[in-house]
Amino acid sequence: ISIPAGMSNMKFGLFLLFTTIGTLIWNVILVCVGAALGASWESILHFMDVYSIVVYVILAIIVIGCIIWWIRRSKKQK
Repeated sequence: ISIPAGMSNMKFGLFLLFTTIGTLIWNVILVCVGAALGASWESILHFMDVYSIVVYVILAIIVIGCIIWWIRRSKKQK
């Protein structure tokens, strides 16, 4: 958020106000969700473990695919 605010020459006071309001809203949401789901954190951890592995595998496939694409592209240019 800081970079677009600086690029648009936003006044510091306005930036500080919006940042404070956004941070307050985000933290209130996180605290409320944490309080509501706090008792069942073990089942949430299991759920997140399963899906984080899926995301890691997808990211690894994307990275490997980009590397293969880059190698093939550099060989064709020679």
